[in-house]
Order: sequence, then C-alpha cells, then structure tokens
Amino acid sequence: MPTTTAQQNILQTLALDGLPDETQMELLSQMTESVLKRMAIEVLQTLSEEDQKTLLEMQAENPDLEKIEEFIQSRTADFQKLKERVVKEFTEEMRETVAMLREGVAKAA
Repeated sequence: MPTTTAQQNILQTLALDGLPDETQMELLSQMTESVLKRMAIEVLQTLSEEDQKTLLEMQAENPDLEKIEEFIQSRTADFQKLKERVVKEFTEEMRETVAMLREGVAKAA
C-alpha cells in the first residue's frame, strides 16, 4: 500500500490504484528510481565540473542523502521547480504509456 499522499495520487493519476498492493509498491519503486535518475542527469548538467566532482566524492565517501540534497540545493537554481518539472514530465509520459497499454489490451480482447 502506498505510504504517502503523493504516491497515492500518482497511482490514481495513472489509474494503477486498483492493482494489488505488492504490484503498486514495485511500480512506485521503479518509478521513483527513474525519476531520481532523471533528476540526477538534470542536476549534473547544471553543476560546474568542480561541483560535479565534489558531488561524486560525497556519494562515494558517505552517501548521506540529506547532505547530498543540501549540496545540490545550494548549487542548483530553483531546485524545487526542477524536481516538480521532472516529476510532472515523468507522470505525463507514464500516463501516455499506460493509456497506450490499456488501448492495446482492449484491442486484443
């Protein structure tokens, strides 16, 4: 079962909230991983080479997520907007993918 309102909203938006809890959690895990990777790419593109090196060192030495996020926020203009944009774009892509899959299943039936 999704643990946050945001997770519940994502599943409802994608019409996946009727799936078994285990499947929902697996999908949320995979979607979260995908969003985090996209955000990492976006952030790395905005950082200087020196900041990229520092970030990679931080991750290798002690992957304290709070410190890493603080570092990224201090070096990335409008980090919150970047997060919102990446999540919104991902959700739209997923909505389109789910719609195409449902359409394909309906045609096959």
